[in-house]
Amino acid sequence: MAIKDDPKGNSIEKLTAWMNNLEGAPLDELRRLRMELGHDVEGSEQIFLAHIQKMNSELGSTEQAFQDVQSPPAPESSLRGLLSEARARGLSNLQFANQTNLSIALVTKLDLRLIRFASIPNQVIEDLANALDCIAERVKAYLQGNPLLPADAYFKADEAPTVPEQQDFFEEVRADTSLSEERRRRLLAMET
Repeated sequence: MAIKDDPKGNSIEKLTAWMNNLEGAPLDELRRLRMELGHDVEGSEQIFLAHIQKMNSELGSTEQAFQDVQSPPAPESSLRGLLSEARARGLSNLQFANQTNLSIALVTKLDLRLIRFASIPNQVIEDLANALDCIAERVKAYLQGNPLLPADAYFKADEAPTVPEQQDFFEEVRADTSLSEERRRRLLAMET
């Protein structure tokens, strides 16, 4: 399809409309059109492929050199959230809290990163990792992130909500009225 100047000046509109419908065009048709426009299709394709092959070989040698000096691989992909990971594994919030020997309130605060990471005992992190069937480094990385707001906080506020200050883990254990005495004693025994 050769585009010729239209005395009425409609050639640009026609060309634009035609180009908008190229997405599903077969490769042979696109080549034919490029040839009609005067391009050296085969030559430009060969140059392009040679350039890609050169970049690929350079990338391979650079990548190998980088891997030789790189530190150990990072842990598996990051967690999207403690509670969402638990749900993905078929655990309700209550089941997850029970498996970690915490309360739903504590698990929720940990999920929202409202507890200072430095105050969280390693045993709690291990319990969370075991319940989520992942390595502790993933849980640690998640818990060290910035505090989050509950998803519905934006919809209930007239003004922009603010994230509460992070709290000490053991203060939250002491203040949690939903925690059984047995669990409270176990958790407070981890305080050093």
